[in-house]
Amino acid sequence: MRQLIFQIGLAKGAILFLDVAAYWFVVLFSGLRLALLPQYVILFVILILSLYAFGAYDMSRNMGLHSRILSSSAGILVGAVASLPLLFLFPENIHRPQFFAIVGMGFILTGLSRTFIVRALQGLLPERHVVVIGRKDEWSPLFEEISTQMGGKLFVTAYLNPTPVTLDAALEDCRGGCGVLVADPKLYAIAEVQAHGEFLQRTGVEVAYLPKLAEETLKCIPMQCLRHHGNYYTTALGNISPDPAQRVFDLVCSGIGLFVALPLMIVIAAAVRLEDGGPALFRQKRIGLNGRPFTMHKFRSMSLHSSGTEGQFDQEAQYVTRTGRIIRKLRLDELPQLWDVFRGVMSLIGPRPEMESFHVQCMDTIPFYRYRTRLRPGITGWAQVRYKHTTTHEDYVHKTEYDLYYVKNRNLLLDLQIILRTVETMLGMKGAR
Repeated sequence: MRQLIFQIGLAKGAILFLDVAAYWFVVLFSGLRLALLPQYVILFVILILSLYAFGAYDMSRNMGLHSRILSSSAGILVGAVASLPLLFLFPENIHRPQFFAIVGMGFILTGLSRTFIVRALQGLLPERHVVVIGRKDEWSPLFEEISTQMGGKLFVTAYLNPTPVTLDAALEDCRGGCGVLVADPKLYAIAEVQAHGEFLQRTGVEVAYLPKLAEETLKCIPMQCLRHHGNYYTTALGNISPDPAQRVFDLVCSGIGLFVALPLMIVIAAAVRLEDGGPALFRQKRIGLNGRPFTMHKFRSMSLHSSGTEGQFDQEAQYVTRTGRIIRKLRLDELPQLWDVFRGVMSLIGPRPEMESFHVQCMDTIPFYRYRTRLRPGITGWAQVRYKHTTTHEDYVHKTEYDLYYVKNRNLLLDLQIILRTVETMLGMKGAR
């Protein structure tokens, strides 16, 4: 599996090299001015980060041609818009015709590269055959999903049934270039199975555990992995704590956001009050860092005739006000949460805070759910940009898989990806409910 992941990395590198070459070719062709080199670099970095955020370099997933072109185009568009505030800080800037030439050629060149080159590179990626240590009826659906996301390049030769005959036959195939994936550590702990695995390792066969591959391809932590690799995830998630640097980032951004958004917030508050005379803000107790409750603020989007339990999906739609529909579509009802970020009970990015009653229910029914609170809850998060709006308990299980992935793998690039995807969601009004 390490070889396949390494080759996927090479494919990403090749695409990145082509994008870098295309960008600077367009800059040179449209008239490079050395005095504007910092502006060119800023625009370049933001465009590349935006392409990354929208999955333009994700070679591990089997995205169709249409989806790849759309993801690249969205990355170019959002990156261009996001770069403008920084570019305006300079007294002299890139001339408008050159800026539009760079962005326009970005649409064309990234689309062409992913039309022809990505398909060719995916075709060159080798197939990988594995023997899975785990029962077929339990693990087959998850491996089918992983194989689909890997473009059909992963084939399961056998699922291990730990009887002597099946064991010898299945692991004998590994000597022909097949790898071993440990899905169920309890089966691998059986002395006979472990002895075979150690023998194969000595002969050069790779024996790997499933969690890394599942996270790399699915961008979440499947519940099956959490249940069967509990010791690993207990250690990995138990050591997580808030990053002081993120708190500084939250403090600065929320302060700027409150200052910039204040006129808009006054208009929204007035519109909410004028519609039915009720309060502008909706307050609700939610669960925050380390399970501590706090009061979260939103602009009220439901009428005074509702039951007061905003967030109950099966009943709230009929109570949404006209102003509420608009601010929900644009996610403007979340603006007061900038104050919650500023005062330190929330973060810009993190798992969404849940109501206390629902939190208690999920703690009892969803494994590892409590580790969502290892970080401050966020206005937006990985689950919000990767998974649909949650309406059922099953949805919350899948949403938790994405939340735990973020808690375990949080870094600057992942945060940037979430921010850019949130911008796309707001512009496309995908968060409407």
